[in-house]
Amino acid sequence: MKIFRLFLSFFFWKSSSSIISSSPGLQRRNIGELCQFQWTISGRLSTYEVLNISTTIRTPLLPDHSNHSITTITTTTTSIRLFIWNIHLWDAGNYSLSVTQGTTTTTDAGALLFVYDDSGTSSVTHNGTLPAPENGCVVLSCAVTTGSRPSTHRPAMHYFWELEREGAVTRNADGHARLRNGEILSRYNITDDGMTLVIGALHFSDQRNYFCWAQEEGSAHRIRGSNGLHLLLNHRPVITAWEPRSRKFNADVGQLVSLSFWFEASPATSTSLTWTLTDVNGTIQSVVPTQFLQPGYSISSPFVVTFTLTSDALYGRYSFEITNAMGSYNGFFSVLPPGRPETPSAVAVKYKTFRLISIEWKCQWNNGRKQTTLLRLKDVQRNEVLDTFNRTETDDRCYNDTRRHLFQRHLQEDRDYEISLWSDNDLGSSDDVKMTVRTTKRFQLLLSHRTISVNENEAKVSFETRHGKMAALNVTCCAEETDDCTSDQFQVNTSTSYVILKDLPPGMAYLFDFKAFGRAPGGEEYFLGMIKGVKVPEDGDKIDRCTVAVVVLGCLLAICLVASLSVFVFVKIRGNKETRHGSTDVQDSKETELKPRKTEEKTKEKTKEKTKEKTKTDEQRQQQRPTNEQPKLQRPLPDPKTSRKSQVPPPRMPPPETEYTQETYEAMERAEEEAKDGDDGEMYTPLDQPQPTRKQKRNLYS
Repeated sequence: MKIFRLFLSFFFWKSSSSIISSSPGLQRRNIGELCQFQWTISGRLSTYEVLNISTTIRTPLLPDHSNHSITTITTTTTSIRLFIWNIHLWDAGNYSLSVTQGTTTTTDAGALLFVYDDSGTSSVTHNGTLPAPENGCVVLSCAVTTGSRPSTHRPAMHYFWELEREGAVTRNADGHARLRNGEILSRYNITDDGMTLVIGALHFSDQRNYFCWAQEEGSAHRIRGSNGLHLLLNHRPVITAWEPRSRKFNADVGQLVSLSFWFEASPATSTSLTWTLTDVNGTIQSVVPTQFLQPGYSISSPFVVTFTLTSDALYGRYSFEITNAMGSYNGFFSVLPPGRPETPSAVAVKYKTFRLISIEWKCQWNNGRKQTTLLRLKDVQRNEVLDTFNRTETDDRCYNDTRRHLFQRHLQEDRDYEISLWSDNDLGSSDDVKMTVRTTKRFQLLLSHRTISVNENEAKVSFETRHGKMAALNVTCCAEETDDCTSDQFQVNTSTSYVILKDLPPGMAYLFDFKAFGRAPGGEEYFLGMIKGVKVPEDGDKIDRCTVAVVVLGCLLAICLVASLSVFVFVKIRGNKETRHGSTDVQDSKETELKPRKTEEKTKEKTKEKTKEKTKTDEQRQQQRPTNEQPKLQRPLPDPKTSRKSQVPPPRMPPPETEYTQETYEAMERAEEEAKDGDDGEMYTPLDQPQPTRKQKRNLYS
């Protein structure tokens, strides 16, 4: 009986189930996405159920539903998978798996689904009361409401600020606000968490709308409010606009002078306006009575000052003052006689390249007449005018506005040019402004197919630049087979050495186009240069290595072939030389067969006659020769007929003091005679015998 009980306890211990793990433990998803949880179970199980324990009604999930399903996979272990698609906000919560075996139930609640809310709102709040005092301080906070669930697992919140007329701002390293163009707003500070914006030393320009928006970490939605906060200040009067803009009037005596200006003041009550007229020396000529302005003057309601110029004494500078409870504003305007226009100001080079020069300036007062601004480009070295430009302004609206012109014709790299600028009207011309500008060297973007590597759907482009600062690089990639293209523009600087272009179209080979741009101080981009049609295969590195290997192998084979031919030619020539010296009879027979028959017959007859005469002389010389002298053995002389002009004789050495035998002289004479009778008429001198001196010949014949 005890053994049976032990067996039952062992059996139920082996058959009991336990949950090994659940994965993943936490998932964060946006509305409409999908997720999957999986539990791994060891042992046997009889029943199980999946619950969302974060809801008030804990009803087990059905295996098949409109937006979820539960499946069981059995191998060596059992896996239970919960798959949820088209996620809604109410799907968020903690999912628990309960496994039952007999009377034993095991529960795991490690699966948590967090769902981001896409319907949150944000608003801007402030401390204190509005309007805020000028030169004071205000603290703006971003308040965010979101319905992301569960609230206990909400991630970090990121905050962003936006200013009316300025755009979005971000936090700089020192805490100051920074605009998109890089400008730092020193009076604006953003806290570390980005939730609070502090504005110090409040100014009239701070009166505007402020917006904030937020985004939860990992979320694809931005939480933005519909309305921002409009900041109001109590401030002294401020002029917001003038008519005319130059605050200068051109009038003859007897004409009416009219000045309109717009101003803002808060509070607007008890605002007074006074003005005085001063001459060139600053002496006050007259005082206009003080006027009290009615409340409500704003940017939409101009204040107009009119008076008649009765004498030349009224020409001069008029000063005025606008006062309210917060302070005063001092301004001025001038009334001048007709004359020539003023000289343009703030003339500067905006940017320059090897073929572009951009000039900017501010036009000044036109003296009440139509004004024309003229520019001239001259080559300093050749003293030659290359280009001119003129711009006509019909009214005073261009006053103190920036104008630009781009010279892009007849320019050469690394050369000096003189630019002249002046204004003109029907009464005369202003003084001209001159400046010398030197163009840069030609910009170089150094890259090739060897610096571009393609890996699946990405391309890494390595490059170098010379003679210019590149701020942006536009890369376009097209598949050669399908003509599908993708492009992107990258912001680069002097330390950037490569860019990565993603989402390449499928293909075996690609064509790349590159455009390089610089950036002027104001953010304007200008063209530097371009490279088109760089062909890169998908596996460019391997093909390059194969190409190099084939070229190297071809070069080695060519070298071997040339060496073999050289050895063959050398051996052939050496064999021909040995054949000429060693078998003269055979060569002589071959050559004589080729000669005409008539020539052979004539030569044979002549040789017979000459041999008879020479035999007689040889016998006589043999009798006169001393008997005790032994003839020296000599190598056989080559046939003169086998000689060729192409043979290069060895360098001649001084003849040795040797004695010549009778046979030697006879052979030399026969060779000379036969050479004279030959076809080529060339004298033959044996190469193997030294030439006798005149003394030796004289002694022999004597």
